[in-house]
Formats: sequence, C-alpha cells, structure tokens
Amino acid sequence: MSFAEKSSGTNAVALSLALKKEVYTLPQHHYCAFLGANYIYSKPLMLNDNLMSCLVLITCNKIIEKELIAVIQLLEQCIVNELICRKPITQTTTGKVSLSSKQINVLLMLAGGLTDKAVSIELNVCYDTIKYHKKNIFEKLNANCTVQAVVKAIKENLISVDEINI
Repeated sequence: MSFAEKSSGTNAVALSLALKKEVYTLPQHHYCAFLGANYIYSKPLMLNDNLMSCLVLITCNKIIEKELIAVIQLLEQCIVNELICRKPITQTTTGKVSLSSKQINVLLMLAGGLTDKAVSIELNVCYDTIKYHKKNIFEKLNANCTVQAVVKAIKENLISVDEINI
C-alpha cells in the first residue's frame, strides 16, 4: 500500500518521513476519502541518522491507545538494535584490536564461566550494561559468541589464559 503524499494526501507516514519523527494523525486530519476514517501512527526507523523505513499502525474508527504506541516504540528499538548488530564489522587500518579495561574485565569474567547476570551482579552494574559491553567486545573482535571472543582475545594477546579465573 502506498502512503506517498502524492497518492494519498498528507498523512502520518508522509509526515514522519519528511520530518523524521513520529506522527499520529486522526481522521479529521485527512482530506482524502481513502484515509478518512483512519487513525494512523507512524514511527520512522532511523539508523545513524539515516532514515531506513517506517513502522505504521493503522486503525479504523478506534483511537490508538498509548500502550500500542509504546509497543511500536519498543519494536522500533528492537529493529534498530538488530540492524546495528548486523552491520558489517570494520577492522582498524593497523589490524590491531583494543579493548577498554572494563571490556577486558567483563570478558575475563565471562571466560571464567559467569553468566551475563552474574557478571552484572559481581560488578554491581545494570544487566543491560553487560549486554552493551558484550556487543562492543563482539564487534571489536569480530566474534559471534563469547567463546569466539575469548579465543580471539587470547590470540590478540588482549588476555591470557592465566588471567581467567575458573
């Protein structure tokens, strides 16, 4: 279905694409019969300030509740995070990988067999912080899992087997 402004008039999708922000339109906002009874909520999908697409929720004769808008906003975050995780990994020009001291500490704990939750408790940080560090570690080491990250970190001399507490 096309929501281009030239085909369906001004609507939430056309506006959110143009303004690069979420837009909610009510039936009285539409001047074309095609959208006359619709409530439309549109949330643009942005990746690194680039417009990728839009998530759109349309209902007929029913106001879109705040809970549905919250679900769309969460879904947008999930999609963007998935796109970020799948972006190609680029190595530095020197080929040398470096990890911060926090990342090395997290990696050593994971290598020792601790779960993400256990590491967050041990370091007294939020669980999402550990997930954030893991994502960055995996990106820097071009790894898909913890085992791969540990092996690559050992090969790069970022950590040693002796540092791992099992």
